[in-house]
Amino acid sequence: MINSHSLPTHHPLARLSAVALAYKLVEAMYETLPEMPQRPLEDLLDLVAIGLLADRVELRGDGRYLAQIGIAKLQQTQRPGLVRLLELCKRSGDRPTDLSFGLGSRINAISCIQSDARFCVELLTSRDASRCQHLAEETELSNIRCKALQKDIAQQVKARIAQLDLSTTQAIVLSDPQWSVEVLGLVAAQMVREYQRPVILLTTELTTEPVAAAVHEARGAARSPESIDLHTLLKEQSHWLSSFGGHSLAMDVRVPIDHIELLAAALNRQLRAQQPWVTLAELRADLTVTVAELGQDLFRELKLLEPYGIGNPAPRLLIPNCWFEKVWHRNVEDWRGQKVRYIKTEFELWDEGTKLGFPGVWWEHYRDEILPGRCDAIAELEFNTAKKRYEVRLIALRPTRTLASSIQLDWLLDCRGASPPPTAGVLQINQCPSHWNELQTLFRQAVQTQQKLAIAYSAPAMTSPSQTWQKLVGIAKYLSRTGKTVTYTQVMQTLELSDRAVRLGFQTLELLGFTVDRQGEQLHLSYRPNERLEQKTDSDRARCFADTARVADFLEILQEEQFHRQYFYKVPMTTIQAIAYQTVRGLIQ
Repeated sequence: MINSHSLPTHHPLARLSAVALAYKLVEAMYETLPEMPQRPLEDLLDLVAIGLLADRVELRGDGRYLAQIGIAKLQQTQRPGLVRLLELCKRSGDRPTDLSFGLGSRINAISCIQSDARFCVELLTSRDASRCQHLAEETELSNIRCKALQKDIAQQVKARIAQLDLSTTQAIVLSDPQWSVEVLGLVAAQMVREYQRPVILLTTELTTEPVAAAVHEARGAARSPESIDLHTLLKEQSHWLSSFGGHSLAMDVRVPIDHIELLAAALNRQLRAQQPWVTLAELRADLTVTVAELGQDLFRELKLLEPYGIGNPAPRLLIPNCWFEKVWHRNVEDWRGQKVRYIKTEFELWDEGTKLGFPGVWWEHYRDEILPGRCDAIAELEFNTAKKRYEVRLIALRPTRTLASSIQLDWLLDCRGASPPPTAGVLQINQCPSHWNELQTLFRQAVQTQQKLAIAYSAPAMTSPSQTWQKLVGIAKYLSRTGKTVTYTQVMQTLELSDRAVRLGFQTLELLGFTVDRQGEQLHLSYRPNERLEQKTDSDRARCFADTARVADFLEILQEEQFHRQYFYKVPMTTIQAIAYQTVRGLIQ
């Protein structure tokens, strides 16, 4: 067995990853058997670069050098599979992110969807252009399906995390029988970026593997921020694990199902004794810049530091006292122009020193997560090959330091998860909002009436969108059958939905045969038979309803609102105070 970790820690090859180690082995074989090779050794470097940058491995010494020359080789690659993949992801191959976010995510998606490594081997090594084009397009479709699956599981994970006390939770360990093990690494890495602590996600789905089935194992992925050596962390708790393997930032794990809670408790004890925690608002920044300084000149200077990776992370830029305009989120489109259920928010970034906004994107986030008013942004500077422009990739937001330090809002009370607030002279927010506008209206009302405002909503209900839809249909059927009326507010409160969602729900009911008559707050519903929808049973009718495009739109709105409510339940009080200050400062003056 050849293992770089068996070398002394000071050895220049001691931290080589598996792909670099394989290349070094082939290099030695070329030197030992010079008469055997039929192709130049350098022809492998494009694949080596992909392996180094698509995985979270340390780029130092020989590994960094191989990544540098491999990126240069990739730009002249003759592999038809790689050429087509670069076309599909609209990248040139000259940037580390082209390999990590472009090629790497697509190659990883093959294992997620295809579950067969031979598919990937053929794609990367075949010289048959026609075959490789077919394989590359299949890979792109796998990537699209993988992103949609990743988004669904990420939303479920975030809902579970919202129920944790993150002030006392240093390691997040969650499991579910419905989670697909192939995407858990991607989701865990996403959660690490957002919560800045180790994350272990496991599936407890029964497996056909006889050994795993016999001991009732959970399988999954562990990921960690750069400040924590994951291998060392898990090695300390290996007695709770069946097996684990990987490197300091990413590992695959197997855990006996009855050990999951014990492992979580042990990791939290260990980490609490080791170090304090970094919050999103305290993420490091390497350089403070203005919006006017973003662009080609700064990009070229930073590019001299590439390739970025573990041990040489991409520089993070702090843009203080900035604001956002033209903010809009949308689903990503695939190479055929079809929408993928994977969200991104686009925007323009402004500050006092610029007369022209700078474009940017925030992946996996909705527009309502962009703070209104002024804030400090942490971002990375990128070049968008498809749009041929420089843009920022947003990492995190926080209220401006100067604004946060000047806030004196003793009328604003945080009673989330606490005992009931006092009622005398106190306005209460009892339902979790889904938009900043809902809170801003109450901020103004509190100031104008000189009352305290208690944020007293509990954790939002985790009812699935389909269950909420069935509940709305049930209400409509009951009201149409009995002739009774109900108020609009009662429907909103019963279903825990916004005005927008309820209106869309009623529009959907009207499309499906119901008549909604609204007189002020009062609602009266009736149902006119529709032969197309007349089925033998209620379940058949419900399935017919679910087949319509409008119902699909309604369910997507519900899912988005549920995500927003979870966000507002856990948003830090400092952020709420900053928005309150920005909202009412005109009234205060």
